[in-house]
Amino acid sequence: PERFEEPFSFEWQGFRLQGTMDRVDRGPDGYVIVDYKAGKRTYGKIQNAAGKADVDIQLPIYAKAGTEIFGPVTGAYYFMLGTGEALVPKVDEAALQPLFDRMRRQLEEGHFPVQPDVKQAVCEDCPVSLACRVGPRLERKARFS
Repeated sequence: PERFEEPFSFEWQGFRLQGTMDRVDRGPDGYVIVDYKAGKRTYGKIQNAAGKADVDIQLPIYAKAGTEIFGPVTGAYYFMLGTGEALVPKVDEAALQPLFDRMRRQLEEGHFPVQPDVKQAVCEDCPVSLACRVGPRLERKARFS
């Protein structure tokens, strides 16, 4: 380990991204980013072309930030504190292109539709579910109408 709680701020695809990396290790060929997770699952997934939330966004951003700030990043993984398991999702920068394109289009148009993933997994932990225009709450409400 070389750095802990490492803040970052950089521009990618015209967007200013900032955050904090839990741990940055120096390896023989470059850096490895480690993100600690206290729960049972990881977050930060976006939808693929089929609407399934399975594209990791957090580690690709960390890997890109690390490359911009420190140099080559050769790996990134989640370390699950409860189990001691290391989860190594595929880090695919190209899979993030539709996200950047969609965000840019929505900002230009001023139109931000609510579009949860096909399984509505993001709705499980949503802090504004009572105000949402989609999801399980409205489905229950529709049954009683």
